[in-house]
Amino acid sequence: MLGSAIWLFPLLRTPVIADDFLNPFQQATSGGPGIWQGVRYGWEGAIDGASFRLVGNTFGALVNAVWLETTVRAGLSLEHLYAALKLAVLIVCALSLAWFAVTAARLAGAIWRFRPTLITISAVLFSTLQIHAFWSNDPVVSYPLAGFGATAIGITSMTMLLRLAERPTPRRSAAAAAVALTSFLYYELNLAAIIGSGFVVLAVMSERRRAGRPFAPLAGWAVAAVAPTAAALVVGRMVTGDQAAQYTGTTTRLGAVAWTTFVEGMISCLPGAGWELSDRLIVGGLRLAWWGVLLAVVVLAAVVVSRRWPRPAVRPDPTADRSAEDESGGAGSGRLVVVSIAASLCVYWALAIGLQAITVKVQDESRGIGYVYTASTVGSSVVALALAWAVRWLWFHTDRRRGIAALVVALAFVSVQQSVNWRLSSLMESTFILNSRLLTAFDDGVPMNERCARLERWATGAWPDYYELGMISGLQTAFDHYYDEEFCEGFVRPA
Repeated sequence: MLGSAIWLFPLLRTPVIADDFLNPFQQATSGGPGIWQGVRYGWEGAIDGASFRLVGNTFGALVNAVWLETTVRAGLSLEHLYAALKLAVLIVCALSLAWFAVTAARLAGAIWRFRPTLITISAVLFSTLQIHAFWSNDPVVSYPLAGFGATAIGITSMTMLLRLAERPTPRRSAAAAAVALTSFLYYELNLAAIIGSGFVVLAVMSERRRAGRPFAPLAGWAVAAVAPTAAALVVGRMVTGDQAAQYTGTTTRLGAVAWTTFVEGMISCLPGAGWELSDRLIVGGLRLAWWGVLLAVVVLAAVVVSRRWPRPAVRPDPTADRSAEDESGGAGSGRLVVVSIAASLCVYWALAIGLQAITVKVQDESRGIGYVYTASTVGSSVVALALAWAVRWLWFHTDRRRGIAALVVALAFVSVQQSVNWRLSSLMESTFILNSRLLTAFDDGVPMNERCARLERWATGAWPDYYELGMISGLQTAFDHYYDEEFCEGFVRPA
């Protein structure tokens, strides 16, 4: 964990911005300060809002309440707690990806050990994460629970359905049903994960039928596993129908704009896709042309070196000829199953991006490649899985000189990405310094005259009225609740 924190430090040090900055305090005003009040506020928001996120809204509101409670009771910094939350979510996402990879490999007839798989996936995922300029919807620096948190739960639901395909039993069906329902009620985009998993189930059924083994039990238990989610989808549409029609984030618009937004959203998930957008904001520029020349030289050098390097023996793959029959209860391990696993991940990625791309809000706010939304975390995770598989293939199925050449290229890419992240995080830290100082005024025992001065300086920013009023009111309410005095007595908004 310490190594992950050090490597991810440029991402963890970014300031609290956008809704993550406002929500804990606005919640204190609208729902009341306190943990139980937060839970009730989140639940009511899921029922009365535009999205039927009973689990996601409730858990998010609970985290906001615990965030304030912890900083007051334990004397910890709000910003440090936020950084710890982002780190924890990324680690949980890596754990879920590793579990999926191990389960998928077993279903395909191989044995992957969990620990080296986790290390490989973590290294790839954490090294390819990129800050997308000052884009407030960037889930790499904001919205950890709705971004990589939601993806972790979605990937876990896929893993549970793969385990059901391995061995269709009532217990596994019930577990898969519980996780699938939870993932959908956490974030509706995870419906794409459940749909994608269906390809694997169908492939395993086909393999069982070809082998003359019964496939009806798998079909029955799979239907039982997804039935609660299907029911929740129908109920959710009935409950949120009117509200969803009035919110641009759930109102759909098809056509050329939707297709363009989808394509740009898919591309934006790829490593390095945010470099051009970042180049516009970094003082002095990234000089991407020069970086491109440097990378080209590195690649050329790596190729030359690999051809001149003595050809060593290929490492034996300890899992190459091993069957997972004993683990999978006879689940098929043919090529169809392997293809279906890859297809399930691609479907999850494409549908998650597509479900957001057809909404009016995303279409109106997306201005090109690099403008990502929460669904981009699915793409980043799928790409990380693919690259982790490539690393494993290079290690076991090519000679060492090609592996070294690939390593040189990877290190060159990572050096550029880390440079971009460090420069952007420093720029964000200085740009949003007033946010940081306002949060410090809440949690660091700052006297009232200084609190008022910091609030006044913050309020001079070009904030929307709802945002500024919600923050001011929330600060006053939360501070009065926890410290028995107003944050700034008699405060008047700057004209």
